[in-house]
Amino acid sequence: MLYDFVAEIEAAPTFGPPTEAEIQAFATNLDETKELHHKTDRTTMEVSVDLDMRVKDLEDMVKGKSVLDVGCGEGKFANDIARVKRTSVVALDVDPEMVDRVRQGPRLRAVQGDGHDLRAAVGDEQFDVVVMSYSSYSWADTPDKKIRAIESGLEVCAVGGLVIVLPIIQNVTLRRYAAELVASGDPRFDPTEIEKNRGVLKTINWGEASAFRMLEAGEAAGRLGLAFVSSGRNKYMKSQVSVPMGTDTKEETYSTIITKQAP
Repeated sequence: MLYDFVAEIEAAPTFGPPTEAEIQAFATNLDETKELHHKTDRTTMEVSVDLDMRVKDLEDMVKGKSVLDVGCGEGKFANDIARVKRTSVVALDVDPEMVDRVRQGPRLRAVQGDGHDLRAAVGDEQFDVVVMSYSSYSWADTPDKKIRAIESGLEVCAVGGLVIVLPIIQNVTLRRYAAELVASGDPRFDPTEIEKNRGVLKTINWGEASAFRMLEAGEAAGRLGLAFVSSGRNKYMKSQVSVPMGTDTKEETYSTIITKQAP
């Protein structure tokens, strides 16, 4: 399904590098979205749902490992993980106010840094698991920054370790619907808004497809192992999270678990 969607957006007539105006429209839209939906208090329960696994599976994945939580916010996920046996955590955020809110302890320390230049923030440290949950990749305002966010995570990840990106491609069903509306030229819609949304979609599609193809090339070269999961079809969602009646849980948003292999 994911591979089909990437091929689908690449085959669209509008697919291609966005203009500066389209990137600016996307950045404005991103700021509005972040203001409404950015969460600074994600927990292991929410992350495990996005990864289509139980909380225990996630805890087993990090047990005894060194973990970097990129875009930690208030540090709730980092604190949850630091409670797992023999696990050490570095919680990183670009916002000093968020860093100050993290409850540090013997196995958890907080640092300020940019998710697009993790080496500058953590020095020579290497981590077994790097988690980017709705952080540097998701809020990148240009396609190049999306790729850089992943590259930065790989730079500080140990060989054999994992870089987890949540999500890698968002809202497949919603974007198909939006693309249909934009293409329809429906007279009920303001032409200016249609053009703005066309630019936003074009920028999203170019950025996510570029990141996807970069990962695919890394896998083909033997540098990366890839696993993609869909939170929209999560079989654990109803058992772990209270889902309101009538909520559509078939919306497909994909995350990825990247294994860094020896060069």
